[in-house]
Amino acid sequence: MDFDPRLHEEAGLTAFYNLETHYEIYLTRTSQGRRVQVRRVVGDMESLAADVPAPSGEVTLRLRADKLRYTFFLGDQELCGAQTRFLSTEATPISFTGVMLGLYATGNGRACAGPARFASFAYDGGDEG
Repeated sequence: MDFDPRLHEEAGLTAFYNLETHYEIYLTRTSQGRRVQVRRVVGDMESLAADVPAPSGEVTLRLRADKLRYTFFLGDQELCGAQTRFLSTEATPISFTGVMLGLYATGNGRACAGPARFASFAYDGGDEG
């Protein structure tokens, strides 16, 4: 992904169940410069699970999922994980669509200064049996 975010902007990958239950790994800018962060939102609880300096230029964000855990990566560096059970109809029976994985970019309610360019997106739905 190629993105030069301003303070209110972010772009990245999401595991999205609904507006109240989702996980993201994203590139943003804080007072400390460009950062890659992982956010976990479950109901009224929100946590910043990872916050690391972003390398200059393009970044590669990855999200790996198995039956029990989502794992978030900056390139090959594992940043953190999150339990899959919180993004499920058993824990949050508000939605019937299930978890959606995808790309996103936002100005968080403000106009964006420039685009986020995703060079590629790959999904491997390998069967774990």
